[in-house]
Amino acid sequence: MDRLPPREIRFNSAIFFENSLAQRRGITSNCQSASVVVNRLTEAPPSSKFVIVAIPETEPVIPRNVTGIDFYRPDNLYITTHNIRQEYYDPVCGIRENHITKILNPWIASRPAEGTHVAIFDWDRTVSLVEGVFLEDASQGERREYYNQMLEFICGGAARLAMLKAMFRNLLDNEIQLIFLTNNLSGTKPTFSEMIDALLDNDPVEYYIIVSAIPKYGGQKFNVFKMEPYFNTIICTRQSSSAGISSSIPRSGETTSPFLATLPSVAAPAPSPFPSSFAAAAPAPSPSTSSFASPAPW
Repeated sequence: MDRLPPREIRFNSAIFFENSLAQRRGITSNCQSASVVVNRLTEAPPSSKFVIVAIPETEPVIPRNVTGIDFYRPDNLYITTHNIRQEYYDPVCGIRENHITKILNPWIASRPAEGTHVAIFDWDRTVSLVEGVFLEDASQGERREYYNQMLEFICGGAARLAMLKAMFRNLLDNEIQLIFLTNNLSGTKPTFSEMIDALLDNDPVEYYIIVSAIPKYGGQKFNVFKMEPYFNTIICTRQSSSAGISSSIPRSGETTSPFLATLPSVAAPAPSPFPSSFAAAAPAPSPSTSSFASPAPW
């Protein structure tokens, strides 16, 4: 489904929430104007027009029995419709309250009064707390409730979903453009837009979806920023290899954060292909570390 920004838009500043270290490294190695922050906006230079918020993640994410997830409800329409027994749930990932209060809200307050500004969100394990999503149609009569219950489950329960809704409402009230930039091919489906509509309370608001998994971008989000004209005013590209991912690139302070603690690596699970109806994000190049980061309680 085509929900791309109009070609004539030029964004004057951007904030991008992304959980993948590989994608963040790809952007910072190709776009020298990008600044990665972990805990607070002041980690970025005051002049930065492009701020990337590092969302923690568990890598690799492993399937968990849904009955052991604390926000599981056996009567949830999303779970019962698809008979979901296991979910690729990541308990340490996702946008948290401190990302909003210490990074996003100060960014909103400090942006120039003039110009067009955009907040960009990865979907899997950034907005949601799971990898992938089932997007088969619910029946017409149940569709709105189906999406509401789907979002409550994949976004981590009613309280976190309410936090996300308030965050998006604040962005829209401040006339910030919204882009969902996902490596999940389900973003090309009309049902993905219906899910976003439900997240935004079905208000008739403008938002955009860019799917980086399509061949044009090759699963590399830095290609979106390099290739699309809407980002010309905020992106200063550097000469780099086409791969754009280097294990020697520093994490821009991500490992020194007081909000992050390095935990032991997790053994990779035995191969378990996703169900055919399950849309998972296209793989990004693996980062050079096997450990994963967990936030302090926020």
